[in-house]
Amino acid sequence: MRYAIARGGVGLAPASVQRDRLQSMGFDMLLQEDSPTRESQKALTHLLARLRADDEVALCSLEVLQLQTADLVLLLQRFQETGIKILLVDTLGAEDLSRSSAARLLDLMSRNELSWAPRSSGAERKRPSLKLTRYQIHYARELRRRGESLRAIGLLFQISPGDLQTLIVGDRVGLAHKAEISSDQNPSASSPVFLAEGDLANQNAPQAVQNRPANG
Repeated sequence: MRYAIARGGVGLAPASVQRDRLQSMGFDMLLQEDSPTRESQKALTHLLARLRADDEVALCSLEVLQLQTADLVLLLQRFQETGIKILLVDTLGAEDLSRSSAARLLDLMSRNELSWAPRSSGAERKRPSLKLTRYQIHYARELRRRGESLRAIGLLFQISPGDLQTLIVGDRVGLAHKAEISSDQNPSASSPVFLAEGDLANQNAPQAVQNRPANG
C-alpha cells in the first residue's frame, strides 16, 4: 500500500502544494495537514510503526515527518530491514531511498537536523549525551566501514568525532584516526480526518483522502 504524506511546517511548502506533487505518483491513502499538532504527530508516529513489508511512503521531503534526526535514522533503518520504501518526490520524479548512497542519506540527515535549528536557541540547547543506542552505534559503524568520515557521522548523531570514535571502537585509535579526529574537531492545527475520494477538492481542512492506486 502506498501512503502519501503532505504536511505544512517551518520551511516547508504548503501542504496543498505537496499534495499536488504527490498526486502525480498516485497513492492509496493521502494524509494532509496544514498545521500539524502534537496529537496528530503521535498519530503519524503510530501509523509509521504499523507499516509492513512492501508498503511505500511518498513525501516531498523527510522534514514533513517532523522527527528528530536520531529518531529518523532509526526509522529509516527499520524500514530498510522490513522492506518498506520511502519515496522522495520532486518535479523530476521519485527517489527510492532504499537505493540511495550513504553520502546521500547523510546529506538528507543533515538537512533534517538543520530544520530543527530554528526551534531552539543556542542558550536552550544542552550538550548531547554521549549515549547512543546499540542500533545507532551499529549504523555508525556501518557508515564508517563504507568510508564516511568521523566528522560527517558525528554531525549526524550530534557528537564530536573523538567521542564517536570512543563509542564505536573504544580506545583503540590508530595514528590515522587520531589525525582525522584532530582535523575534524578543529576545521578551518486539528487532527486529520478521513474523507471520500470525491472530497479531494476541499483544500481547506487537514485530511486523509482515500484514493485509487497508481496504475502500473
